[in-house]
Amino acid sequence: MVVVEPPSWGDRIFLLRKTYQPQKGGGADKGTVFIRRQANTDRANDAEMDMLQERLLGGQRQPGLELELGWKDGPVGLTPLIAAPEARRTWLDARREVLLRSLREHLERPKPPPARARPTSAGRPLSEAFVAASRMENRTPDQYRREVEEYLQEADEELAGVMADRLARAGANRIRLVARNPSDRNLPGVKLVLHIRGRVWAIDEDDLDDDRTIKELPTRPAATAHHDREVPGPG
Repeated sequence: MVVVEPPSWGDRIFLLRKTYQPQKGGGADKGTVFIRRQANTDRANDAEMDMLQERLLGGQRQPGLELELGWKDGPVGLTPLIAAPEARRTWLDARREVLLRSLREHLERPKPPPARARPTSAGRPLSEAFVAASRMENRTPDQYRREVEEYLQEADEELAGVMADRLARAGANRIRLVARNPSDRNLPGVKLVLHIRGRVWAIDEDDLDDDRTIKELPTRPAATAHHDREVPGPG
């Protein structure tokens, strides 16, 4: 088994060192350059020879490659995202308190005395009209609490991304770098890789101009509208 590693910058051009002439079929003179095209081995054409020469010369230039990397608009201060479990738990606990406040107030409110029925202009007792209008809540307290916990779980998963998106759209934490070539030599095919230690989010500036890419938290459950006569949920 022969393993051929991927080529690297600076690899020389490999030539056929001995003329090969089989008894049947065409052969090849020494000095012929072969390359791989997909799953076939063929003689290199002029464009492919240029590529092989560029690979050879690129390895010679690589050690002397000098680029100047700097700020385009000057150094900027970064606002850290506090997305640690403790910080998220504090936010979630505060959100839970707000969402369960209406339910707690309902459960702690003393029940009013039963209203006496008084006929309306349409002949329907007022007490029936009030009960019919108040029966908009079809969730039990336990069902509402489950909705709140499901919402908080989904919000916890999206919270860090939403925070990063809002900071970027507010113009914060925007880094603009510029790379300069101080030499008079053209550097085709140069690829710059920026590495930042730690956990970071990167957002393309082009995405900030598209409102369809705005990250939002999941829709929170509607506040409970429990009335004094609890209506059981489905099932």
